[in-house]
Amino acid sequence: MGPGTTNVEGWADQADYGQRFVLAQRQGDWAGIWFDGQLAWLFDPAGANTRAAKATVVTPKAGLASIPTYGVAYPDASEYPPGIGVRQFAPLEYTIPAGQRYVATGPFTTDFYSAPTYTLDPHDHTVVEGAKQLYQVSYGHRFVYVLASDVDVVP
Repeated sequence: MGPGTTNVEGWADQADYGQRFVLAQRQGDWAGIWFDGQLAWLFDPAGANTRAAKATVVTPKAGLASIPTYGVAYPDASEYPPGIGVRQFAPLEYTIPAGQRYVATGPFTTDFYSAPTYTLDPHDHTVVEGAKQLYQVSYGHRFVYVLASDVDVVP
């Protein structure tokens, strides 16, 4: 991510109202949060622009330099029944470095709803359920998934 701007169209460096972040540190009137894989600073004099909340928080497991993120939560190819097109489950270019913490929802299991036609026939629709567990985290301005096996849930 490049340097911040004051241009209204430049949203890359802006935390949106209602997003939830983990407070990494405070320095004077500034709150440091994990945002988009890096430490970002919010002007927060005396906590006026933020508030504490309870949430599930995840961090990469000890010993991992970083963990991959995923844009979808599809089952593994071996979990699809014959006749259902396999959807690719591949990591995004974004990673979460060791030591960073993100607010998470989940865990969820992988799944895919196959509905190849617009019909009310229930035999033409299939839910493919996988075994992997994932958490969804807000990473910058996108939601991504991380494997539950890659993270520790922290207080």
